Amino acid sequence: MHQLANIGQALPGREILSASMPAGVQEFLNGVLAVAILGAVAAAFGILMRMLMRGSNATFNSCLAVAAAGGLVCGLYGKELGLSFFGAAAGLTLALSAVCRYSARYQEVFEVRVEMAPAVANYLLGHFDELDSDGDGLVKKVDLMVALNRGSFYEEDMLLLTLALRDIEFIGHVVDASHVSMPAMYGGGGAVVAHYGISRQDLVTYPERIEKRFIEEFGE
Repeated sequence: MHQLANIGQALPGREILSASMPAGVQEFLNGVLAVAILGAVAAAFGILMRMLMRGSNATFNSCLAVAAAGGLVCGLYGKELGLSFFGAAAGLTLALSAVCRYSARYQEVFEVRVEMAPAVANYLLGHFDELDSDGDGLVKKVDLMVALNRGSFYEEDMLLLTLALRDIEFIGHVVDASHVSMPAMYGGGGAVVAHYGISRQDLVTYPERIEKRFIEEFGE
């Protein structure tokens, strides 16, 4: 609690501002900086919440979480953070706007995904043997990348291959996994990376599956 209460005194740049600015200008700039930081942190929190939530009320619930958490923090520590009532309101408004913009863009991308699903599935089915370079019954990321690098005379082909590469985790299924180690300078450790492949059966069911996923994400 004491550390959070001292954040306002330790905001980046406050020492620089205080060294050469008149008191009124310094206070104003410190307030702007505090609003910007509040907006950025609250927006990141809200977008994370939106990514975790599903259903027709996901955006509303995410914004509600931002308003509740932000209001609580500003109410308890607003003075220490250098935030006035109007500054807190401005920061949270910026955050809510960012969450709504993200949600709208996310839905637009998903709508295109659903709309293009039949065309992507049909194209990959029609060129499956050509794309399946090793003949294992799976079209993998590297197969799509090779096809894209090879190029095509038809712009539509390039578009459909690009969509398939972007959405391979929606179209296909996990066929392998690998462990990626992080350098010690970044804290060490590592992460498991899933590798996807697309079978013919995946392509047959993809349009239906992605439409169902859309309803789960955004409601009817």
